[in-house]
Amino acid sequence: MKIKNLFSGLNIFLVIVLAILVNLILSGLLYRIDLTAEGRYTLSETSVNMLDSLNRSLTVKVYLEGEFPAPVKRLRDAVHDMLVEMKLHSGEQLEFVFLDPADKSELIDEFLKKGIKPIPINIRNSSTQASQQYIFPVAKISFEGRTEYVDLMKGALNPDGSIDMLRAEQDLEYKLISAIRRVTKDNAVIIGLLEGHKELNRSRLSDLLKDLENMYLVKEVNISTGEAISPSINVLIVAQPDSLFTERDKYEIDQYIMRGGQVFWILDQEKVDLKQGPEVLSQMRDLNLDDLFFRYGFKINYNLIQDLSCGSIEVAQPTPNGPPEITSHKWIYYPTIVQFGDHRITRNLDMVKLRYASSIDTFEQKDIQKSVFLESSPYSRGVQGNVFISLPELILKRPPKELFNTGTRGIVGLAQQGKFTSAFRGRQVPVNANAPNFPSAVFLPANANPVRMAVISDGSILTGEEIRGREEYIPADNKTLILNCIDYLLGDDALIGIRAKELQYRALKDLREEQETLLLIRILNLAGPVILILVFGIVRNYLRKRKNTRLKLN
Repeated sequence: MKIKNLFSGLNIFLVIVLAILVNLILSGLLYRIDLTAEGRYTLSETSVNMLDSLNRSLTVKVYLEGEFPAPVKRLRDAVHDMLVEMKLHSGEQLEFVFLDPADKSELIDEFLKKGIKPIPINIRNSSTQASQQYIFPVAKISFEGRTEYVDLMKGALNPDGSIDMLRAEQDLEYKLISAIRRVTKDNAVIIGLLEGHKELNRSRLSDLLKDLENMYLVKEVNISTGEAISPSINVLIVAQPDSLFTERDKYEIDQYIMRGGQVFWILDQEKVDLKQGPEVLSQMRDLNLDDLFFRYGFKINYNLIQDLSCGSIEVAQPTPNGPPEITSHKWIYYPTIVQFGDHRITRNLDMVKLRYASSIDTFEQKDIQKSVFLESSPYSRGVQGNVFISLPELILKRPPKELFNTGTRGIVGLAQQGKFTSAFRGRQVPVNANAPNFPSAVFLPANANPVRMAVISDGSILTGEEIRGREEYIPADNKTLILNCIDYLLGDDALIGIRAKELQYRALKDLREEQETLLLIRILNLAGPVILILVFGIVRNYLRKRKNTRLKLN
């Protein structure tokens, strides 16, 4: 018996040692099998390559810790699983932590300044009581003094105010990887701001420039002297000009495009200034750019879009005693866009706010691919020419809805890609008093390689909303739209495959519809464990009696 016990003890010892050795070996290995059809738990090749290239530490702070209802917990777990996978592929260069931002007023103010708004959720405390709390589903990514903020629920807002949690989970990889890409990108990319035509200056663009300068080098570009635009400028932004472009100015922009430059036109053809009074006449901008646009295949119309899907305007109404009372009213000249097509530029957007936008017409061109990424609602119309705008009249008596049942949507955002032809082909190189010399660079009649161009027919999209007479921050989605357009112009297509991932909830809908099957499942769930215990007890009692009987016989 002692020898037998010794062998038994030795076997147990060997099993323990073997288990420890297996754990030590496997702890250094990563081997996971993703059995989901859509690859829910598998990072894309683009993400893996980017994370493999990280050679410096990167920190991710996720402010999604606390007591949440099941859908939010599911999102929190999905973020955790995603970051675990990213950390493993980054060679331990990525570190992350989950934090609770509750009662941290400075942190909350920081989020609000970045345009990240709190989301209300209902917490059930008991079967009869529930309370409401606010969460900030934010991931803060830090890398060598640079910071990116990721709203984990951005783009998942339904029109009724509810959150599409599946959409939020589906976009996690794209949001995190694109933010990591931006924050780790070297400042070799140069964004040029055109000046010299009363464009929006740095003070008006300060909110946008904070984000741009966090990722790129931003330089002013003045072509009034006839100097060529440097080929080091990756994207040239034309931000709401308000004065005439000379033929030489247009020539320099045209040749910049012919040499492979990308241009982002952000302007409208009419301006409205209600600060002059409650009743004004819109003014057409004389920019002298129409022939250039026509050669590039589009036209910004001299009109104003009216839209029943619109934002509000603040109106100061006098009071008998005291300061005027500020009230908000729906304003049909402020189109609010909540429906977006399947375009990479507008992915993850909830709402874009426009002010006094014009519509865009397009012309078919060979070798030019055009795609619309921003349109007014189906209940909109364009009002042509100089428009008389009466604030009191439109607020007290809005136009009949029948006028807006056009069934068409006005284009306000257009992306183009391909080989463009010069607007100065067959023409003499222009000169003027400011630029009397002919350019030294060789004239190019067309693009050798495809280039990209983006157009938004509302210059005020770059500026903040006016609240109580003060210009505040740019609406968050307006800023995201501008940054997405710049990414598009830079040819940053590596993330398109990530955006295409679609997740599914595989609910047992068919079983719920089958009442008989549902009843059987309930019976098995309730009675199954009891029956198994009874069967186990009967079998065990039978085997014990049988063993005792054998012992008595021996």
